[in-house]
Amino acid sequence: MDHPAAPAVFGTDYPDRRPAAAVQAERAAVERQAGHLARLRADQPYRDNVLDTLQQRRARRGDLVSFERIPNGGFDVLVVAGVLVADRRHLDDERVQGLITELDLEPSPLSRLTGVVRLTPRGSDRLTGRAPEALAAIERHGAPVTFDHITPLGIVMKGKGGPNPTTGARPFPSGPLTGVPTPVAVIDTGISDEVRSDGWLAGIHSATNDDPLDAIPQPDNLLDLAAGHGTFAIGVVQQVDPAADLRMYRAMDSDGIGSESDVAQQIQAAVDDGARILSLSFGTQTLDDQGPPILRAALAQAIADAPDLLVVAAAGNCSDDRPVYPAAFSQEFPDNVVAVAALTAAGTPAPWSSHGPWVTCSTVGEGVVSTYVEGTESPIVQNPGDVFPPNAWAGWTGTSFAAPQIAGAVARRCREQPSLTPKQAFDQLIAAGNPVQYYGQAVTVLPGT
Repeated sequence: MDHPAAPAVFGTDYPDRRPAAAVQAERAAVERQAGHLARLRADQPYRDNVLDTLQQRRARRGDLVSFERIPNGGFDVLVVAGVLVADRRHLDDERVQGLITELDLEPSPLSRLTGVVRLTPRGSDRLTGRAPEALAAIERHGAPVTFDHITPLGIVMKGKGGPNPTTGARPFPSGPLTGVPTPVAVIDTGISDEVRSDGWLAGIHSATNDDPLDAIPQPDNLLDLAAGHGTFAIGVVQQVDPAADLRMYRAMDSDGIGSESDVAQQIQAAVDDGARILSLSFGTQTLDDQGPPILRAALAQAIADAPDLLVVAAAGNCSDDRPVYPAAFSQEFPDNVVAVAALTAAGTPAPWSSHGPWVTCSTVGEGVVSTYVEGTESPIVQNPGDVFPPNAWAGWTGTSFAAPQIAGAVARRCREQPSLTPKQAFDQLIAAGNPVQYYGQAVTVLPGT
């Protein structure tokens, strides 16, 4: 089906300053990125190799999240090794008690999330490497228990190639921007400690949100597999609203791995610090297509604490309609969670994007240009790896870079019209979009490549 190009909600406010020849040259790299994403779901050998590599890189690092994988008829579901999750109300259920006894588990509370508990092995990690066995035990007892999911990003879900150097750097706006900025939190890999001389990302880095860039399994003068993901995502938000009150919260390591427990903690921290727009560029499918309970509890608590909160989440790069969480919580929390799918650079539905009735809106996700980090790419990502200088900019593809455009656009609307809540600003923003089945309201903000 032919679709008209999605309308630009801010007109010509974000012109592409690259010469046509540069765009054409960079488009070749974008086509490779998009083509690989479109094939990724069917490329089990590639995905197996990536996950094997990730597990090997963290095998001797007890400070990093250890994960296992469970086949799921497409993308494997990644789960924290040795940890299960239960609703606190079910702890006395004989099915759960039977599971706890069989697997020798003990309940472990989660800070402020009183409705859920983690079930961890007593005194050892005896479940590590045995996720299928744990799953079989859950099914055998019929216990209402699930896993602590990994919410991966980076190479896990974006495939080969990584970001590519670009000539599309934008000058930082020189004039003052009026209005009161709305606090926007980006939860990701953290942000580089580079002090850029081009005006972008100033004042966001802190000791607690540092993206180490080169740390796994140990420093080797190469960028880790998801290094710079957070720097890129928050740069997208700032391009759309350079006056935004931006905060970065690190929930994933520099290889792109973090648990839903880690994400939940950072959601709580961001809301406690006053954030009213959250930009989340990660996600996971689940075994039963139901929402992960820790993420559900974290969102419910955050919304109770801040009823006007808007959570803008990437729909995922799975090229199918299975729900990806936290984005698919748009169905449970429709006033507070929006799921953002991707469009091609031409403003039409991207076939590699996750999509479905749970998607709220879509915007360009191919060849998005943003701030990146200094360093040399690992040959695991691309061989030979690209070299990025200081003040680097890059082009990258994925719904990870569609979602922060919507977050930035909402922040801009709220700043320009202070009477609007983030949800009201979002509704106003997408009202002029084109409705596209399974891609929600299609709009464009920043240009793609």
